[in-house]
Amino acid sequence: MKITRLERLAQLQREYHRSHQWRLSQGGLYIPHSYSNMMPNSLSHWDDVGFILNGRRIIVWWQHPRHVYANALEEKAWQEVGDGPRDNWLLDGATKNYERVGRSRKKLVSYTSRDPSAAQRQHYDLLNATSARLSSEGIDFHYCPVKS
Repeated sequence: MKITRLERLAQLQREYHRSHQWRLSQGGLYIPHSYSNMMPNSLSHWDDVGFILNGRRIIVWWQHPRHVYANALEEKAWQEVGDGPRDNWLLDGATKNYERVGRSRKKLVSYTSRDPSAAQRQHYDLLNATSARLSSEGIDFHYCPVKS
């Protein structure tokens, strides 16, 4: 039995694809990001690429295992150090900056944040030290690509 909602979505996909074509490379791939400013030996952490299969657009998102490992290191460091002080130093105590508009009027254009508190600075110093220690020692981490 057909599901009318899904059949309608598939029809709308095909119609959209007919009227909004992708600019495909010679190999038939849609590459949405420009790498003109990267050196040949530069490392990438994630990317996506698209192609057309049976009149439908397919896009594949991927993360490099070194990026996933770096995220796991960061998460492990946060677990070891714990949450920092609940000091909202970015917004609390900020100075308002005004710009003159006319002779007597002024409008708010930006905020200048105050420096982080000593406890906040100490917490992030400990977090950076823990991250450096974990990256030099390494962690037990197994990465397996998942299908979704």
